[in-house]
Amino acid sequence: RGAFSSPSCVPWAEPAATQGGLANAFSRDNCTYSHAALRRIVDEARDRGIRIVPEFDMPAHSTSWGIGYPQLTVNCSLAPQPSAASGFYLDPFVDETWHIIGGFLTEMARIFPDERVHIGADEVRWRCYNASSLARAAVRQVGKQLDDDGFKWVVRRHIGRVQA
Repeated sequence: RGAFSSPSCVPWAEPAATQGGLANAFSRDNCTYSHAALRRIVDEARDRGIRIVPEFDMPAHSTSWGIGYPQLTVNCSLAPQPSAASGFYLDPFVDETWHIIGGFLTEMARIFPDERVHIGADEVRWRCYNASSLARAAVRQVGKQLDDDGFKWVVRRHIGRVQA
């Protein structure tokens, strides 16, 4: 299993990653794959009978998105009870998040032919979302607590939006 992502890098070079603030959020020399390079990886894998299921880790591991689009993320260091969570998480309660992520996933679907994609969501710490007034309000509005139960609701909502 390999990963195309790093918390501090956006590993694809064009075009979604270069829109808006992401153009300066990472070093092109060290952290990116062009569309041509990604297609070459997919083609070479297919020729060898290997299936590529890309992982685009979200909503956690989104530091590069937070640098480029701070309005789409929750800064975990601002959480009322800082925990092991660090960096930035995508904020699933900001509509613009879905516009940007939807465009990115559509773009990646043109490169990776598999019907599946892995979005991670396995290393999210609920306390990070306590830094977001939108997240706190949404969780409470549906009768959940700001704990594991509320966090699970946030992640299920995020996964549902990604699948849409």
